Amino acid sequence: MATLILVFLGLVFCGVGGALLYFSRTTQAKAALIGAVATSGAGTVASRPGELVEIKGTLRCQSPLTSELSQSACAYYSAAMTREYEEQERDSDGGWRTVERSQTMASNSRGVPFWVEDATGSVWVRPDGAEVDAWPVLDRFDQSAAGPGINVSLGGVAINFGSGDGRTLGYRYRESILPLDQPVYVLGVVQSNGVVGPPQPGRKDQRFIISYRSEEALTQSFSSSAQWLTYGAIGAFALGAVLILIGLAVRLF
Repeated sequence: MATLILVFLGLVFCGVGGALLYFSRTTQAKAALIGAVATSGAGTVASRPGELVEIKGTLRCQSPLTSELSQSACAYYSAAMTREYEEQERDSDGGWRTVERSQTMASNSRGVPFWVEDATGSVWVRPDGAEVDAWPVLDRFDQSAAGPGINVSLGGVAINFGSGDGRTLGYRYRESILPLDQPVYVLGVVQSNGVVGPPQPGRKDQRFIISYRSEEALTQSFSSSAQWLTYGAIGAFALGAVLILIGLAVRLF
């Protein structure tokens, strides 16, 4: 039985390592793609349908949104509310221990078309389907949990405070936005109507990325994430191999 458990756990860790390695390569590919595409003037790309383009400029929006949590004017926002709580569970010795967990109560994201403006002109961007790297404007933990029966709404979802398992420690509110009249980076495909948007389905060599960061900062972020994912994959593979070898050794001896 011990052999089967150890070998099973080893295979699980090897599977985790494979998943981490996949995400590492995917993330590194994003960094490489950003570096490979030359920057174009915003006013020059609308007449190049089907082409993957990179534009940098100032975000302008005719009909901005107001974000739900921070009430910020923006072209895009992503908001989430998480309940953090603790509960009792049995440990391997049969005793009880307290563990902290979190539960996403509600989340919502919205975006509206905007245009990117630079010295050459401007081009419209429709953010639907984009991988958005938005600017964090809110990360607040509220320990003063409201009482049972009190409701709030996020993204049209009613949230009942005081519900759920365990003892509530508090609620964490997070929100990120694409702010107005600020620098923005866009990597996307020019659509038939001249708007920048997502690639055609199946085009794995193209991406649609919108970020509040500069090209250099975004590339560095992707490269750093890929490196840490690779380290995690190596660690998971190593631990998996050790567990499998120990399991086989237990069976032999």
